[in-house]
Amino acid sequence: AWFDFTITSGITGGSDDWNVSAWNREEDGIIPYTTELIGNYPNPFNAQTTIVFNLYSDSHVDLNVYNILGEKIETLLNSEQNAGRHSVNWNAESYSSGIYFYKLLTGESVVSKRMVLLK
Repeated sequence: AWFDFTITSGITGGSDDWNVSAWNREEDGIIPYTTELIGNYPNPFNAQTTIVFNLYSDSHVDLNVYNILGEKIETLLNSEQNAGRHSVNWNAESYSSGIYFYKLLTGESVVSKRMVLLK
């Protein structure tokens, strides 16, 4: 990941003032520069975890969970989503401990990550 920044003149005392601008500000909210799957937290988790992703533009989003055999076990999202940061909770109480994968599919990208359920 990358971000834009501007170095301004030094402040009295020798420190630098950093102006970080990692977001594209729009009238209706803060829009990220890229679509990315941030990850899930906590990881490892016990029963519930939150998956976070950014969308650069409005898009149809599929967010699915797969077991270690590659079988789709849950569909968390299958809908149009607005640009911006999103989070989705997954309640895995009915599943056994193990490694699971989640895949984010948008109009512009496909990304997957791994998560660990520990009971």
